[in-house]
Amino acid sequence: TVDAALDLLEKQGDLISQGPRQPRVISPKISFSSSLKVAFLPYLFEDYRFDYIMDIQRLLQEDGHKVIMPNTSVTMMGGNLTKITKMVEKTKADAWIVVAGTHDVLKWFAENQIPAFALFGRRSEVPLAAIGPNKTPVFRELVRYYISQGHQRISMLTRPMRRLPTPGRSELAFLEELEKAGIK
Repeated sequence: TVDAALDLLEKQGDLISQGPRQPRVISPKISFSSSLKVAFLPYLFEDYRFDYIMDIQRLLQEDGHKVIMPNTSVTMMGGNLTKITKMVEKTKADAWIVVAGTHDVLKWFAENQIPAFALFGRRSEVPLAAIGPNKTPVFRELVRYYISQGHQRISMLTRPMRRLPTPGRSELAFLEELEKAGIK
């Protein structure tokens, strides 16, 4: 992800290559403001209460940036891209942190070239800077462990966004392992 982002910045002329195994340098045409307005877009409004969200907010503010916490979330807007578009356009932000974004929302940010960072969510195959755990191997291992212990009724509770319109990678891994063991 980092290499792809650096390559994209180089293609756009924002970074200049100094040759193989040499650090890239920032193009002189780039100017930085002393502070940015960074807005959050959570999947659920309650996500604002997570310690790590409050820590990110605090760290941004300590670095001199203004943090914008819109009084809404993806679920409060029904996942409607038209409503999300209007809210993003109305919110004067330099960059966005999208928390647990759906694939459609993250794809919209990427397609509209709005500076955004995906914190968790359905970020695979979306050209955005992103971070989040790869839970797929863990789910596979857990299902195998429970089956090895004789369990036949194994359930997984997950948010609707992780199941609909199609299951996420972790959920698919869970279902595949059950199927391999002949468990419906």
